[in-house]
Amino acid sequence: IEYRQATELTELTPTLLLSYAEALGKTRRFEEMVQTLDQLNRVEPSAPSLERLGSALFRLKRFDEALGEFERSVEMDPEHFPGWNGIAVCQLNRYLWSERADREALRAARDAMQTSLRINRGQPKIVELLTRYR
Repeated sequence: IEYRQATELTELTPTLLLSYAEALGKTRRFEEMVQTLDQLNRVEPSAPSLERLGSALFRLKRFDEALGEFERSVEMDPEHFPGWNGIAVCQLNRYLWSERADREALRAARDAMQTSLRINRGQPKIVELLTRYR
């Protein structure tokens, strides 16, 4: 509620919109999160805002769109490891949905996880996923 009031009382800066989108995500209001991030990305896209949009779309089960936003985030900033993690999760799901037949998706997931870990080694969940899907 405080963020909504702030958006009504002040200029909608990229920082405010990103914070508002995060708050919407924490309350599982993913449709509103997508709308807010769409608005932000029309004005001032960034790797974090594109990655957060991918995350919201993923939670709405809009997987192809989510993957596209994660890819856009790392195109904008190749060092943005959360975007690489989003790519990895989308590709792992594609691999699993194929009943483990889509080896290209598995390769893409591994590559994304390895890239993410090169950028930031302190990600035990990604290390565990990479170990599990070697």
